[in-house]
Amino acid sequence: MSAKVPCLSLAIDRLRAGSPNHFVIHAIQAPYRSGYLLTDCLWSESQNQVWQSWQEFFSSRGVPMVPYISEAKIPAAPTVEPSSGQPMSQSMRLMQTLGMELWQWLVSGSIQGVLSQSQGIAMGQNRALRLRLDIRDPDLIPVPWEIMQHQPGRPAVSMSQNILFSRTTSDVDTLEVLRSDQSLHVLIVLGEDSHPEGQRVASGAALRLNQEAQALTRLLTSSTQFGGMAPCTVDTLVQPTSSELVQAIQSERYNVMLYAGHGMPAPDGGMLFCGPIWR
Repeated sequence: MSAKVPCLSLAIDRLRAGSPNHFVIHAIQAPYRSGYLLTDCLWSESQNQVWQSWQEFFSSRGVPMVPYISEAKIPAAPTVEPSSGQPMSQSMRLMQTLGMELWQWLVSGSIQGVLSQSQGIAMGQNRALRLRLDIRDPDLIPVPWEIMQHQPGRPAVSMSQNILFSRTTSDVDTLEVLRSDQSLHVLIVLGEDSHPEGQRVASGAALRLNQEAQALTRLLTSSTQFGGMAPCTVDTLVQPTSSELVQAIQSERYNVMLYAGHGMPAPDGGMLFCGPIWR
């Protein structure tokens, strides 16, 4: 059996006893014994500004100001043009600036030393280093840690050939044990068939959601489609309010939820236009 891939796991949480922008970074797993350490750091005003710039540029609607955003003017991001000589777009400059800000904030001081030694151990084994982030403060979850880079012109950490990057969060409730059903229970949610802001769909007509729902129901409930091995029941909600949708999901044990309707993308996940109250 081959040896395990060297792993450095860093947990990030807010320092409860400090100021709102005071965080703690804890190396909870390292490929060597002395790599387990704890350090604290401040989320700076410079990072506030770049993070707010990111949200304003990439969001088509308002998103929560996280992790600790004060009102600040949008700074001119210092960047380095690519070696090809082609000018960088505003989005590329912003991504590069935020990526370097995040890297410098996370990988500094004693954490930088632990990362360097961990990478050295991985290189000595001719392996990539597995770098894991455990995001324990909910306000830090929307931050795009995957774009971190330690200097201009270098690939983001998620694209590195020498680092296997991943992140998770432990700030979740324990999942209840679900019973094993002998049938498939599907919820079809029909939202807005026309864009709530008056925008027309590409075809120039409203979506035919009712027809799609009927076709899906016939397909899923037809036992011949699955050889009679997976009986299926289908419930349909038409333009539900948020409370109606939540109540349906909490009261029934659905295996699959299908949504048909309009929506809007955004850095925080976006929005589905289920009914008039969602506008």
